[in-house]
Amino acid sequence: MAVHTSPLFPTAADLSGDRPRVALRAIEMRGPYPSEGDLVRTHIDLLCEDFLRALRDQLDEIRAQRRHAVAYTVRGTRVVLKKESRRQAGIEMSFDASRYENVRWEDGQRFLTGNLVLLTTDLEALSHFIVGVVLESKPLMLREGRVQLKLVRGVNKHGEFKLLDQGSFVGRTFSLIESDQFYFPYLHVTNALRGDLKKLSQAGFVQEMVRAQLPSRPPKYYTYLKEKKLMAVGRSGALLKQLAAELNPSQVVALKHVLRNKVALVQGPPGTGKTYLGCKIAQYLVALKNERAGLLKGPILVVTTTNHAVHEFLTRCTSFTDKIIHGYSNMHERTVYGVLQERYDAALSLPVRRSLMKLADILAMTTTRAAFMRSALDKLDIKIVIVEEACEAPEGYVLASIPRTTEHVIQIGDHKQLRPSCACQPLADSHHLDLSLFERLVRNGADCPMLNEQRRMRPEVCDLVRPIYPTLADHPGTLQRPCVRGVDLRVPVFFHSTSAPEQQDGKGYSRRSEAEMVAELGNYFVSTGYDPSCITILTTYRKQMSCILQRIRSFGDEARRIRVTTVDNFQGEESDIVILSLVRSNRDGNVGFLKLENRACVALSRARDGLFMFGNLDCLAASGAPIWGHVRRVLTEAGRVGDALPLVCLHGKKTAARCGADVRLAAAGCSECRLRAPMGAAGADSLGTRWAEFHERRHADGPDAEEDTTVDSAEGSPPAEGVAQPVVTPADKGSADAPAAPQLNLLSALRGLGRGRRVVPCGLDLVGERRVDDVGHSPRTADGRQPGPSEASLLRVAGRGRFTGLGSCSLDACKSSAPLWLSDAPGAGQPLLPLGRGRGRKLRA
Repeated sequence: MAVHTSPLFPTAADLSGDRPRVALRAIEMRGPYPSEGDLVRTHIDLLCEDFLRALRDQLDEIRAQRRHAVAYTVRGTRVVLKKESRRQAGIEMSFDASRYENVRWEDGQRFLTGNLVLLTTDLEALSHFIVGVVLESKPLMLREGRVQLKLVRGVNKHGEFKLLDQGSFVGRTFSLIESDQFYFPYLHVTNALRGDLKKLSQAGFVQEMVRAQLPSRPPKYYTYLKEKKLMAVGRSGALLKQLAAELNPSQVVALKHVLRNKVALVQGPPGTGKTYLGCKIAQYLVALKNERAGLLKGPILVVTTTNHAVHEFLTRCTSFTDKIIHGYSNMHERTVYGVLQERYDAALSLPVRRSLMKLADILAMTTTRAAFMRSALDKLDIKIVIVEEACEAPEGYVLASIPRTTEHVIQIGDHKQLRPSCACQPLADSHHLDLSLFERLVRNGADCPMLNEQRRMRPEVCDLVRPIYPTLADHPGTLQRPCVRGVDLRVPVFFHSTSAPEQQDGKGYSRRSEAEMVAELGNYFVSTGYDPSCITILTTYRKQMSCILQRIRSFGDEARRIRVTTVDNFQGEESDIVILSLVRSNRDGNVGFLKLENRACVALSRARDGLFMFGNLDCLAASGAPIWGHVRRVLTEAGRVGDALPLVCLHGKKTAARCGADVRLAAAGCSECRLRAPMGAAGADSLGTRWAEFHERRHADGPDAEEDTTVDSAEGSPPAEGVAQPVVTPADKGSADAPAAPQLNLLSALRGLGRGRRVVPCGLDLVGERRVDDVGHSPRTADGRQPGPSEASLLRVAGRGRFTGLGSCSLDACKSSAPLWLSDAPGAGQPLLPLGRGRGRKLRA
C-alpha cells in the first residue's frame, strides 16, 4: 500500500522529531514485482521518504543545538511581482551579508533555485514553520544580502506551488534553514512517476522491467528491418558496416547487442569509451531515422545525471548532425550546438520550444530535467531513449525519464563504479534505494556485454583496478604515456603514506597536513609548465575539499584554475594528472565508505599519465577491503609507496618531499631553475620541450646515470627576490689560450644547461642557499683539445668546490693540472670561460 500519496511537500508532522518510522516496501534486487503499479509506487515512497528523513535529521541536529550557525536571520523587504500579470510571484528577503564574507556565492551551493527553505520564529523547538522555495538567488544579490523566495502552502500534481499572501510577511523577521538536499529533483521525479502508473504497459516494458523476464526481446523497428532485409541497405546500412570496421571487437559486439534488445545494457569499465560508443550508436540511429522517417519518429532522447555529461555527449554528436538541442534550464550556461539550439534558447514559450524539439535529431538533458518536462516529452513521439552513466541514476529517475511512446531503452554504464547517491544512507542499506535499474536487470540475468579495451590509463594505473576487471586489456597507446614533469619516477604512480591522524568534523573528515601537501603539489606541477586544466585534485570528503581549496586560493591565478572536487563528482571524467587525497587515517582501520569497491574503483581510475595518492595505506588495507589490500601489495612490490615523494628539477636536483613545505621548496627550484624561469605562453612551451628532453636523457642514460643529490627536506628558503646574483668574468684575460668570453651569471654557469651536459667545475656548497648538486667537470686532453662526448664521459673527474661569497669561487680538490674550461657542451664548440689551472684558483666578480 502506498505511503506518500500526495505530491512531496513537508508538513509539521513529517518533520517532527518523534515521528514514527513508516513501513516501506524495499526495492526487489532479484525477481519480479507483482505489477507495474507496485514498482512505481515503491520508488515514489522511497524517494519521498529519502528526502523527508534527511530533512528531519537536519532539523534534529539543529534542535540538539549543534547546527544553529547554519540558520540565516532574514527579514521580508518587498513583494516580487510577475512582469506580465503583476501578480505576486514571491517575496524578497534580506540578511546580513557581512556574516558571510568568506562564502563564495559563485560556487552555487547555497540558495539553489528550486530548493526548499523553512522559516521559523522558534529555532529551538522547530515545532512550526513556513515553507518556502528559492525563486531567484544570483551571486550579486547574495553578496548584497538579498534572496527572493516564494512562500507556499502546498503543491499540485503538476509541480505548481500554491502561494501564500506574500505581502503579509513583509517587515517580519525569521530564522531561515535551507534544505541540505535539493528539493527540486525529488519533487518532479515523484510527480512524473505518479502519472506513470500505466506507462510501462503502454510502452511494452513490463516483461523486462516489472516481471524481470530476461533476456530482452528485440525492438519493433529492428524486427521490421530484419524481416524486410533492410539492415544493410542504404546509407544507414553503409554506416553500420563502417562502424563495424572502426570499432574494436568488444564495441562491435555491444553495438549489435544494442540493436537486438528492446531493453539493452552495455557495461563500460573506466576508459573503455562508453560515451564514444554511445555517440556511434546515436549516429547510426540518426542515419536510420532520417532515411526512414516513418520508422523512427521524434528525436532520440539522451538522458544522464549531469549537464556536464550531456555537454560531453552532444559535443561529439556535432560531428554528424547540427539538429541538436540541450534541454537545460534557464539557470545553466548556454552552449551553441547549431542553429536549432540557438532558436530553442531564444524561444520564450513552451509550445514554441516543443515544436523545435520535434525537429531535433538528438534531444539531451538530465534525468531531473526530463522528469520536469515529462508532459512535453510525452507529446514528441520519442521512440528511443539512451541513458548515459546509467548506473549513477536511481531507478526512479530513469523510469521518470522514459516518455510513454518509447520503444527502445539503451543503458550504458558500469555497475562496478559508483552507485546512485541517497540522502539517507540507512534507507539505501535497508531498502536498496542505491540500486540502479541497470544493476537490478543485471542481477536478474540481463545480457550485458562488457567493453574490454581501455585507452585512458597507463597500465600501471590500470593495474590498481585489475581485480575488478580481470579481462580488461590495455590499448597499445597507453604504453606510450609521457613521464610526469618534476617527479623522479619512471612510472609516475606513487602513494604518499603517513600516519598523521584524521580530524572528524560532524559527518566529515579532513587532514590538514595532507590537504596542504596535495595543494602544494598541484601548484608544483603548474610551476613545471603544466596547464592547470591538466591537473585535478580529488578527495573523498567535502571537508577535505574545503581545506584544499582554501590553500589553492592562496596561490597565483594559474594555480587557482586547478580543479578540486570530490571523487563522486568526477565519475565519467579523466585528467592527465590526478592527485588523490584519501584522508582516512586511524588505528582501527575504519575507512567508512572508502571500503566500498565501487568508490575505490572510481578514485583509482581517473588518471591518464600520473596518479599521486595521499593517505594512510596501512589504515586502508586494515579495513579488510580487498581492493586496498591489492593496491598496497602492487605498490609495495614496485617500490612506489613511502613517506617521501621523490621530486626532481630540470637540472637534476632532487627533493624527497615529506610535507607541503618540501613541495613548496621544490617548486621554487634550484638556482639555475630560477635564473632560467620561462616567461609567458612561449616560455611554457619551451619548458615543456625541455622537460621532454630531460626525461628522454634520463631514460637513455639508465637508472644509475645520475649522482645521488637528494635533499631530504626543506632546509632554509630560496634567496630573496631582487638580490643581485654574482657575475664572473674571465680569470686570466691575458692568457693566450683564453678566448674572449661574455659575462656569465656564476650560478647559471656552474649549473650548466641541465643533466647530461659535462660542465666545469664540480658541484658547490653555497652559503645561504640549499645544496647545489654535483655536476662533475671535464678537463682538456693531453694535446690541449677539448674531449668529445665519449671522452668527456671517460675523463669526468669528481671534485668539490665551495662558494665563499657573492663575488668569489675557489676550486679545491681538482685532480687535473690541465686548464679547466667552463663549457656548456664539451666538443660542441668553443668553451665559454677559462677557470685557470690547478687547485685553489680564485675568481672574483
